[in-house]
Amino acid sequence: MTKMNSVKSTGLCVLMFWTVTSGLSRTDDDIIRRQGFVSALPVYQTWTIKDGDRYSEFSSPVMLYVPLSRVSSVMLRGARANTGGDARSLSGFTDAQLGLTYHLEKYNVVFSLNVNVPSGINEFDQDEFGTSLVISNTLFNFQVPNFGQGFNVTPGFVWAIPVSNTLVLGLGASYQYRGSFKPLAELDDYDPGDEILLTGGFDVRMGETSTLSVDMIFTSYGRDKLGGDVVFGSGSKIVANVQFRKDLNLNELRVLARYRTLSKSDIAYGGILVPEQDKVAPNQFELLASYRARLRETLFINFLAEARFFEESPDLFSSVSLFAVGIAPEFSLSSDLTLPARLKLQAGSLKGGRSVLGVELGAGLRLSF
Repeated sequence: MTKMNSVKSTGLCVLMFWTVTSGLSRTDDDIIRRQGFVSALPVYQTWTIKDGDRYSEFSSPVMLYVPLSRVSSVMLRGARANTGGDARSLSGFTDAQLGLTYHLEKYNVVFSLNVNVPSGINEFDQDEFGTSLVISNTLFNFQVPNFGQGFNVTPGFVWAIPVSNTLVLGLGASYQYRGSFKPLAELDDYDPGDEILLTGGFDVRMGETSTLSVDMIFTSYGRDKLGGDVVFGSGSKIVANVQFRKDLNLNELRVLARYRTLSKSDIAYGGILVPEQDKVAPNQFELLASYRARLRETLFINFLAEARFFEESPDLFSSVSLFAVGIAPEFSLSSDLTLPARLKLQAGSLKGGRSVLGVELGAGLRLSF
């Protein structure tokens, strides 16, 4: 059950991080964007392991964002994905996600409510379930890491505390209720434990064109149940982020360092939970950099560089070093229509010295209204 726990949603962590550290020192327009949009970015991703398997996924996510007023917005997101390679193929729609945001301007508080609607596929057979475990592994960073996780509701808030003209503190919290679902057709319903997320950070302006953001996120998980029996107790997770951002005339530089660690979990043996001897989930360190350059009025290009490291653990995909480079051009056909694209190449080594290669290629559109 440890692998099943690894697919727990992390979307709110990302939302809170960007809200706390990236948006609070800017204008209110950045917190509740005034312009609505619909976007679609189909992406093909493939990974090849030397003397091993090949995994691939073609996904087509669609997102709709509508500002309801200057202080509130609604977001709807869904996707369809096809997996392939040497694993059992999976094809279908994912769960739909609904997000509501309200900005209480007087108190610098942003409230959010996110709902995961169980519209995706589940009840896999053994081979399909094995594929679902592969695509959920954070090593591969598949755009669609799972197809269905049951009914989830996540209320949360982020509070900005202006300290000075150059320093803003941020505090946030959320609770995620996770409903049961049936990942394997032959098993009883699986009820993942609920989650409590706490985050805090600060955003400091270092000059007229640069900011430094620091953020820490703590997540506590409830115990997972299978058919009413407790089978797994996940360790708590800590994510630390440090980001530097600098505007260079019409260009922009971003550098982000992130460290993730999960404490030891409890696994059911003989009807009782026993701490795992070795921490299965490896600690992770990521260093991401992007440079967004305006080449002309209708063309921007993002140059990307990444390094990811997974520490040693009993997990097959641990002791990994990965490096990536990529470009992501944006073509503006008009003030309302943008065509984004992405190409990223990744290479590294797995435990035992086997090489791994990854390719990511995507192109889509974004229509503002």
